Amino acid sequence: MALENERRHGTVWNILVVIISMLWIPSCEGQDSNAPLVRRSDVAALSHYREIESFEAYRPTIIAWGWPLAYPKDVTTQERDNMIRTQIEEAYQQGVRIVSTNIDMVTATAWILSENPELQDAVVRDIHNEPMLVYWFEHVNYDGVPTYWGCTNHPVYREHLKEKVAKGVSFGTNALHFDDMRGSAWLDNGGCFCDFCTTAFREHLQAKYTTPELAEMGVRDIDSFNYREVVGSMFVSKEAFQRAYRNREPIPMIQVYESFLYHRASDFLNELAGVAKRVTKNSDFPISANTYNMEPRYMIGTEHLDLFVTEVDHQNHDGMEPVFAYKISDALGKRIILTANAVDWGMIKFGGNTSLVLDWIATSYAFGHQFMTPYRQWVFVNQRQTTNYMGPTDIFAPIYQFVSQNKDLLDGYEAVAQIGVVYDHSAMRQGIDTVHDVFSDLVQVNIPFEMLVAGDDWFSPRLDPSDVSSYQHIIIPDSITLLHGQQAIVEDWISNSKATYWKDTESLLKYIEPWIKVITPHNIKAVPRVKKDLTSTNPLVVHLINPVDKDIKEFQVQRDINIEVSSDLLGDRELEHVNFVSLYVEPTLLSFQSVDDRIVIAIPELTLWGILQMVVSD
Repeated sequence: MALENERRHGTVWNILVVIISMLWIPSCEGQDSNAPLVRRSDVAALSHYREIESFEAYRPTIIAWGWPLAYPKDVTTQERDNMIRTQIEEAYQQGVRIVSTNIDMVTATAWILSENPELQDAVVRDIHNEPMLVYWFEHVNYDGVPTYWGCTNHPVYREHLKEKVAKGVSFGTNALHFDDMRGSAWLDNGGCFCDFCTTAFREHLQAKYTTPELAEMGVRDIDSFNYREVVGSMFVSKEAFQRAYRNREPIPMIQVYESFLYHRASDFLNELAGVAKRVTKNSDFPISANTYNMEPRYMIGTEHLDLFVTEVDHQNHDGMEPVFAYKISDALGKRIILTANAVDWGMIKFGGNTSLVLDWIATSYAFGHQFMTPYRQWVFVNQRQTTNYMGPTDIFAPIYQFVSQNKDLLDGYEAVAQIGVVYDHSAMRQGIDTVHDVFSDLVQVNIPFEMLVAGDDWFSPRLDPSDVSSYQHIIIPDSITLLHGQQAIVEDWISNSKATYWKDTESLLKYIEPWIKVITPHNIKAVPRVKKDLTSTNPLVVHLINPVDKDIKEFQVQRDINIEVSSDLLGDRELEHVNFVSLYVEPTLLSFQSVDDRIVIAIPELTLWGILQMVVSD
């Protein structure tokens, strides 16, 4: 039986954890236990810096993706271990506060596979029981052994990952990152349908469903049932199955199988996190994962995560994928550190649009999160990870230095929201995007908003009737039907004129006056943020982003800008003065005037990114 195999393989690894935990040395000395895990002004790097000049220019405080544990063929294991320990210790000495270990959930790597025949068998298999390769490493092999995709339901691969976690945190890192946490549940890539996955699925069906319920699904004899045979008889190839799955064509029991694999992946993620916490003897040991684009299938198991460290498309949905990522992270009360995906970086590497990356960086900090430094970022060419992007330090270091110099305008600040937007997780999981266009329209007219998450069986957040009290209005995207009693909540909001279905910004502006208006020019993004208590030392801040002109691939300095800010954002406080700090420009004191309930601020010049500091009287 599948579960019996797991227990048998777990015995050796449990002994290993005890030994490693005795050797682990904590590396979190001097940290404030009351400080947030990730500060708004933190500078995050993908991995360690090999050139000291680059490190000194960026001064990262977080190594977010972390140290890989894939051993190169030209270095012995002991040499590699010593090298990792030395590099981690050097990182702490150079001012890095958080250092992660990276656990590649996808593959054991060709080098390790070549030395372990058992691991070569513990791989993802397609509908015809053929082993699958990691498609972006199809060109990588060692001693004739290719880069197989590891099956996270196979007990041998599970034990390998547990040993890797235990060893990784023993080097002295103080965080753990998983890439990618879905494991064998990547059905859109063609698997997994190995014996361990299908046997565990059969056991799951036996435990959860009655004989009549199984018969209704088409399962007549559960003892001989093999889901791989069911699907394999329908499609001539893995590719045919992939097309049907991605296009959501009818496939018997596919939703039941998908749900089983993803929930099992979530449970295993929690199990691996438990390994790190046992080894380090720290129940709060920080856990992150690559939750690509914050897509619904990646979000299962996020209750086991302390933060998101992930890739996000930066050119789809009119550039709203990052904004979606920031807003759902805020809604879940977690921080997100992100980078662009490998295709985006390829476009930058071969197209040379560095100003676009500067826009990505500025936008991330304006929304209260972090975009990783453009240092050794992954690049795909023809769907293969073939090279890295090394951004010019002289172009990118100044914006991170600007962040570090103005941390008092970032740390402790939270989003300001005039309206709430309901996000239907169930609809998105079914491929129905209800929010990206709404977000795009709201950003264009600078109406600050927050996401209200309506979860489903895969995602625990739920709407609460009291949510309505936090906003002037709530937007309900069209064509949604919420689950678990949440539809009744939004219908009550609508009947009490607290919420409306989304039409367009023109309709919204009939009954909502934006707290912030950019009078001239209109394309500047304005993002207000505030601390818990608005005082003379905790001013209201408004981030202004001057977007890149897509035609010339550069930002153009804007001059003679006029901004209106509602006095509602200041409460009963009186505005004393307005400071303005801007990238590449010396700080300046701005003139302003009060007109009715609006404050009009004149800004002589805006480069790429500036921050208004609206100081009030006590």
